[in-house]
Amino acid sequence: MNAVRLRALEPTDLEFLMAIENNRTFWKVSETVMPYSEYLLSKYIEEAHLDIYATKQFRFVIEDISTKTAVGLIDLYDFDPKNSRAGVGVVIDEHAQGMGFAREAILQLISHAKEHLLLFQLYAKIQQSNGRSIRLFQNAGFQQTGKLSHWYFNGKNYEDEIVMQCFINF
Repeated sequence: MNAVRLRALEPTDLEFLMAIENNRTFWKVSETVMPYSEYLLSKYIEEAHLDIYATKQFRFVIEDISTKTAVGLIDLYDFDPKNSRAGVGVVIDEHAQGMGFAREAILQLISHAKEHLLLFQLYAKIQQSNGRSIRLFQNAGFQQTGKLSHWYFNGKNYEDEIVMQCFINF
């Protein structure tokens, strides 16, 4: 397993962010339908420092400690301090997949959410056909707690979306 650190976005991450956000392979899980411009992503990075309580989201860069290079992104989204929960999304660059970066990043995010945000739970919604992501979240302590039937249109058919939760502050 490789050691990672979660860090805030930096201006130097623009090229990496462009590569991830505009990689059409990832669009099916991110629900992206149009490419992002360099201008829009540079503005996004400029505003990335804003407080999670104001924006209701925060994106971390997943950095391989041994090489000090970005290998992915992990997001807290739909941050809801009243109900003490947030959604989690993770993406790993195609060249770094299968090396344990995503699992370790999720575990670090769980710790951050518990210790610094005092969240009660995290959740992820994953297309049923994405068995690899379902197993990833299960291996990080999430459990399937629900299913949204015919929730996601994959271009040909509607498929179910699996709801997974991790209760972290019982």
